[in-house]
Amino acid sequence: MSESMTYVARVSCGCLKAVVVDVPSMRREAANLMSAVLPLKDRGEIVERVTTESVRTMEWECEEHRKKVQP
Repeated sequence: MSESMTYVARVSCGCLKAVVVDVPSMRREAANLMSAVLPLKDRGEIVERVTTESVRTMEWECEEHRKKVQP
C-alpha cells in the first residue's frame, strides 16, 4: 500500500494555512477543498504535496508566531 499524501499551503511567513489529505475514496471532498487552496498558490503562497505522516509532526506556525503565543 502506498503512503498517504497531503497538500499543504503555507503563507509567506511559513505558517500552515490549509491542509488537504489526498485520499482516493474522498476525491470529491478533496477537490472541493483544493478549490479553496489553489487561489493561495495564485497569490504566491507555497503549496506542496508531502507525506501525511510528515504533516503530523510538522510545526503549524512559523517560529515568529510560536514566540508570540508563548508566555
